Amino acid sequence: MVDARRHVAAALLAGKRPDHGVRFVVPNYFEELALAARVDAIPVEMVWSFFGDFIVSYWYGLEPEFAQARSDPGTFDELAWLVERCSEFNAKKGIKDTRQWATDCRDDVFEAESLLAHEDE
Repeated sequence: MVDARRHVAAALLAGKRPDHGVRFVVPNYFEELALAARVDAIPVEMVWSFFGDFIVSYWYGLEPEFAQARSDPGTFDELAWLVERCSEFNAKKGIKDTRQWATDCRDDVFEAESLLAHEDE
């Protein structure tokens, strides 16, 4: 997972599409978190608190890939729901436009992600 996060973030920072094999590893993890939050297995506000910056940064950073994947009904519906919840929590904290906020801070988020240590280190 850490290797996938590093690879995808580095590709997005460089303005490239992440390799097909790892492109959706991170979003799939967020999809699972979203499902857990949606069925109240974990509080959605806790997911937002710990992962909100990453969730919205990857969502908007991988927007072309999501648009293509979501042409398949049901694909990433839980993650889309979670992005909406994150936007609502952001609004309560004064961030009115989550898309713009994610665009403004994406380089910082992806820079931090691209510098993660290798999983075997």
